[in-house]
Amino acid sequence: MLVDETVILSSQDDTLVLTNMRVKHEIKTKAKTVYKSIPLDQIATCALDTKTHPILLVLAALSAMALLLAPEISQRLAAGILALGLAAAYFVTRNGQIEIFASSGESIAVPTKRLQHDDIKKFLEAVEAQRGKFKLAE
Repeated sequence: MLVDETVILSSQDDTLVLTNMRVKHEIKTKAKTVYKSIPLDQIATCALDTKTHPILLVLAALSAMALLLAPEISQRLAAGILALGLAAAYFVTRNGQIEIFASSGESIAVPTKRLQHDDIKKFLEAVEAQRGKFKLAE
């Protein structure tokens, strides 16, 4: 922490931290270490980028209808397993990331796994609010 720096908000695992001076991201694993810091006065924009595959839910619904219409038990069982597998695949493949871009071109990108949408939105709004306060103080 820098002199006079205080934490405003941080992720549960403290890998993403918003302070009154900057946004910092730090990951330490056995294979690599990542540390990035962007001062508030250099933040250009913040974003939440999410990707889903809704076609998997459509296919799961079609499989569920086949479950009801199939004449044989083995066909119903196969359609039911397929429907459950496609629905599970939809939830497993959903992903997203928080992106914070600096005016210099540097960026911080953090996967949103294990983070709730409201928590992500709260963090991004807090970054924007702190950035606004920082610019007003200049």
